[in-house]
Amino acid sequence: MRVFTNILLIIILVILTPVLLLLTSVKTNVLQTTFLKNELEKNDIYEIVFTVVDDQINDIDLPEELPLTHEEISSLVHKTLTPQWLQTNVESVLDDFDTWLNAPQGQDISIVLNMAEPKTKLLDEIDILLDEKLKELNPCESDPVDGEFKLCQFAGYTLDDLKAELAKNDFNPDDLVNKIPDEFDLTDPEFYSSFTEGSGDGEENTEEVKEEINSEKIADDEKIDVNKDQESKEDGEDIQAQIAEIKDNLEQVKIYYNFGIGFFDDAWTAYGILAVLFLAMNATRGWKRLVLWTGVLFLTIGIMPLMLGVGSGIGQSIAEDSINIDSDISTQVTDLIPKLLTDLRQAIFTLPLVVGIVLVVLGLAGIIGAHWIPKPKEKVKLI
Repeated sequence: MRVFTNILLIIILVILTPVLLLLTSVKTNVLQTTFLKNELEKNDIYEIVFTVVDDQINDIDLPEELPLTHEEISSLVHKTLTPQWLQTNVESVLDDFDTWLNAPQGQDISIVLNMAEPKTKLLDEIDILLDEKLKELNPCESDPVDGEFKLCQFAGYTLDDLKAELAKNDFNPDDLVNKIPDEFDLTDPEFYSSFTEGSGDGEENTEEVKEEINSEKIADDEKIDVNKDQESKEDGEDIQAQIAEIKDNLEQVKIYYNFGIGFFDDAWTAYGILAVLFLAMNATRGWKRLVLWTGVLFLTIGIMPLMLGVGSGIGQSIAEDSINIDSDISTQVTDLIPKLLTDLRQAIFTLPLVVGIVLVVLGLAGIIGAHWIPKPKEKVKLI
């Protein structure tokens, strides 16, 4: 009966050991913000982001009358939004998310982006770019027809003159940029309220406006403005609904995460109890039996983690072959995937591999050493 119990406990511990070691690796390595930050920085993710942005900009079909080149747009983006700014904001978001994930249930998540520095740079770069373009303009060869717009109309304008002219049509770049908040919370529905602000009298008059449109009481150009306001309002409401849905989903993720962490801690507690029970059962039969069965235990529970660690390289190769990479994606991105998989494999399987090696060595040492321990002397019964 004692041998059967030992074998049963060993089987249970053999199953639990690799699972708990893998979960421990994921919890202490992969799910830590330090790991994610190091991966993003080490693999130059922030630089690659701007490479992808450049590719997207180069694919834009610019109108011939627009006095901007793809290179100038890319330069404006690079000077305004730098990799350093992106890294600072991403790491801040990761820290905020980690704090929220480990906070009590019910606390709202907050994802804040700081736009103060890009705003200042954008204002300066727009001024520089506009000033250069104004100097390149030549006077119009003929006067524009009424209602016709030509860039040559601004030939001879100073930067201040141009801004004043644009301000008449509510298109002053300074005013537009200054409308961007210094920082905003992407999870705050109030941030998206600007999408719902139209030129109408409010939601209570929506039906009245529709009736006026249908009865042709307002001019065609006013109908277009009202329709645009209504479409903008609906787009804003859709975004707010999507944000609310995402926050609800994140709350569910948080619930599952906290449940998983609690279950994980309980599993390790149960594992420890079973291991102590195994040792206690064999400790009563003398040192030889204790060392022998402990060696058997260590050897058997160490083999599986060791096999997982050794075989993880094969698993990575299979994963790389199974990933379908779009040919249009930058080569930097495609070259990045094997590196990320390697780092992920090392973060998850290094602990099981090391523990497996240690357990196998200790197990073999216990089995071999048990043969050198003399059997306990049998007690002689006195007649």
